[in-house]
Amino acid sequence: MNSTIAALFVASLTVIRSALYLGLSNDGLRQRLQFILPFEERSQIVGGAVIGQNGSGFYAGYTLSWGDEFNSLDIVGPANARGKFFPTGAYHPGIRGNTTSLGTAFDADPLTTGYKDRNRGVAVGFDNMSVSGSVLRLAARNATAREQAFLTPTDRSINGGVRPHLSAMIHTAGAFAYYPTTNAVIIEMRARFSPRLTNPAGFHPAFWTYSVAPVLNPTGNEWDLECNSQGMHFSNIVHTSGAISTDNTAGPFDYMDGAFHVFSFVFRNGGNTQLYVDGALRSQFAGVDSNTKDMPSFVLLTSHIFNNTFAGEAYDAAAWARSATGAYLDVDWIRGWRTTGVKHWKPLVSVADLNVDYDGNGKIVLPDARVLWGDASVTEFVQVIPYDSSEPDMTEQTTFTQFPEGISYDAASRTIKADFTAGKGNAGRSHVVVYGYKPDGSTMEPVRFSINRGPRVTTGPLSAAASDSYHHDVYGECDVGVMMPKILSVKGLPRGLSFDRSTGLISGGPTATGVSKLTISCANNAGQTTERTTTFTVHAHDAASRPDGG
Repeated sequence: MNSTIAALFVASLTVIRSALYLGLSNDGLRQRLQFILPFEERSQIVGGAVIGQNGSGFYAGYTLSWGDEFNSLDIVGPANARGKFFPTGAYHPGIRGNTTSLGTAFDADPLTTGYKDRNRGVAVGFDNMSVSGSVLRLAARNATAREQAFLTPTDRSINGGVRPHLSAMIHTAGAFAYYPTTNAVIIEMRARFSPRLTNPAGFHPAFWTYSVAPVLNPTGNEWDLECNSQGMHFSNIVHTSGAISTDNTAGPFDYMDGAFHVFSFVFRNGGNTQLYVDGALRSQFAGVDSNTKDMPSFVLLTSHIFNNTFAGEAYDAAAWARSATGAYLDVDWIRGWRTTGVKHWKPLVSVADLNVDYDGNGKIVLPDARVLWGDASVTEFVQVIPYDSSEPDMTEQTTFTQFPEGISYDAASRTIKADFTAGKGNAGRSHVVVYGYKPDGSTMEPVRFSINRGPRVTTGPLSAAASDSYHHDVYGECDVGVMMPKILSVKGLPRGLSFDRSTGLISGGPTATGVSKLTISCANNAGQTTERTTTFTVHAHDAASRPDGG
């Protein structure tokens, strides 16, 4: 972008907020300008308050920044890369199917296609996470026999050979974050928990806030309304490189009664960190800083089964096996308030996705901070959010802080690089978020874009005997991560063989010997295509090897 265009663009942002937005797009070869038409935002009401307006009563001195009424279930999935919430199987922005001390915390979002596409691109249809009447239900229950078939291999190797439970967890790290300082932030939800007398032991729902930086080796602040099947605890945990250095806890509180309550957390530094329930002060930690690690934080909602002991209550497998309904956390809305006068940062421009070949490389140069946020002094934090164990450089036990292997960020040049030339790991989508904030108690919505690693085809040389019946599954040899559907084609098959794109199967009976050049093509839902050339050899039929000798 030359200096004249840049100057005109910045001027347009300064003079007319509804002017054309400008986005940078990068296809690995060039950058281009992307214009987004202006639009008129409608007022959003969350829990009776209007986004952007100052509150009164308990909320006097605060402005509502963000929230969700759960009129729909807007989660990230194969066809919804920009969903508001990320399903997860871990406390932090972790990976679905995590099998550490969380025990039975397998996430059961309804869009999943099963571990490593075990269901051949068709959503499994778990009903453990759903919206009805503007209420989000996150359930915890036994898995059905059909559902168990789509759990990960590790899931199916514990608890007597099968992991029989489903849980539900979502987080907001791709939609909303906040940065409490001496200027307080209020984070809250209106929710109800299944009655404590009906909850099997080991039910472990929670409303948590967590620093954005940690993944599976955390450094940051964790504030929880954390429960066992009978009651709730208000907890503060400070992590440093995976070790817990502070643990303040109050409770238990008995609000697991099947009725809706409003749980409000007031986070600040240099003062009291507080929990209000239905507008009344329930607990506080006097003089406990809410953000000792100086990081943006996000909100996590979880309803899972903890295969361990929490607050003196041990998990009871038999109780879950006997339960016909399991347990639940229902959420009517969540909200985030900032101190009035403090900025709610939103990106002013979009950043286009970067498409990279499976074994290729590419880069994205972020727009200048003044262009991106309207203020050159905004502090930024850039991160890849792990989503699924089949994504690039992901496994069930992946550990990294900001970026997985192959992705890096240079703050000086504002350049995010993707280098997959080593040709190992999974294909698929990496979700990048950029938070913008100031050390003033601000709230923020991140820039979001994806680094899409193209498909991988692993089919090797094939062979068959003339006149013999033959079939080969190409579908499982083409990896697109969760970027479904994957579109396959096979060209050059010997006579007598055909390829069914709907099943991914080569089948038939070759009629003549010889060697054919075979081209297998695989495309993902971003339009990235990979071709692999191999051979198909049809050899003479060996009569002696047939049982009937002919």
